[in-house]
Amino acid sequence: MVSGIAQVISRSGCSSGGSIQALLLAKGLKELGCKVFFVSRGGDCKRRAESLSVEHVLQPMRWNFKDIMSFLRFVREKDISVIHAHKGKALSFGLLSSFVFGKVKVFANRGVSFPLEWSNRWKYKVPLTRGIICVSFGIKRYFCKNWIKPDQTHVVYGSLDDRFFNPPSKKEALQSLGIKENFYIALVGNFRPWKGHLILARAFRPFSTKVKKAVLLFAGKEKSDVMQQLKPFKDNFVSLGYRYDVDNVMVAADILVNASTEGEGVPGVIREAMAVGTPVVVSELEGNREMVEHGKNGLVFPVGDEEVLCGYLLFLYKNCKWRKKLGVNGAKFAKRFTLKRRAERIIEIYENA
Repeated sequence: MVSGIAQVISRSGCSSGGSIQALLLAKGLKELGCKVFFVSRGGDCKRRAESLSVEHVLQPMRWNFKDIMSFLRFVREKDISVIHAHKGKALSFGLLSSFVFGKVKVFANRGVSFPLEWSNRWKYKVPLTRGIICVSFGIKRYFCKNWIKPDQTHVVYGSLDDRFFNPPSKKEALQSLGIKENFYIALVGNFRPWKGHLILARAFRPFSTKVKKAVLLFAGKEKSDVMQQLKPFKDNFVSLGYRYDVDNVMVAADILVNASTEGEGVPGVIREAMAVGTPVVVSELEGNREMVEHGKNGLVFPVGDEEVLCGYLLFLYKNCKWRKKLGVNGAKFAKRFTLKRRAERIIEIYENA
């Protein structure tokens, strides 16, 4: 069994899907008997790691002598044999550690489909990077098309926290969120231009003229430029801000929408909604299509097509049987994304590299 594993993110918070998945992986590896550390730049990472009984290590990871020596000291003193880097700077510190100590295996995680900048590509290509772990086959194809050998890339989908397999009741979820019972269409994700909040808001406007008790439910860290764009639609949505209890949001929602226009690997919110039985409607991005089979466990609309999205929302509102069918099939599909299964596959990659 591999031991001395560091899951490293060069962030100061655990609000992104990638950070949460890194922490969940640390938990899964620990449950399999590995000695594992969750390394970050601070913020709420320490509290969240401790809530999962995962040992947290604070490393500022700035490019100065003090921080470099602090990281190398951590690697030496904790006898780290594997560094799994979840961001570019984390990968740089991992490669430096491997160069200094030799025995350290470094793996790069890639969870988004944005093209890599030229200045960062070398990190993924150098021999010290023993493998690239992609969250989707679309990302793997990108690497294989652009300078990486296929046997150096591995596809491992993200996992689900156990709480999504034992969700609260609808009543409990609504009470926890402090909202009344309505027909909720949710979009869960930090407010970024490519996340599709504006697309959903525009699609929702004609929908709301036909369905009076429908409300848009947004959950995620707010960003001023996106909120400004949404100002004309302020009467149509409720913003919950960032929520740790995403399971409550998914249960409260009658439909979960992912309207992203670019950049997604495989959004964890799709798996989370499926796990609690909430039907999903997603844009036709490559990663989304790896999760959703149109008409079977969700509905898929062309990227940015507000008219088709509105039509699907109306269809599902009027057809309770279809909502139930998609929800049941989604819940069955989501059962494969267990933390144990993911952690076992990751260990196999570590050992064989």
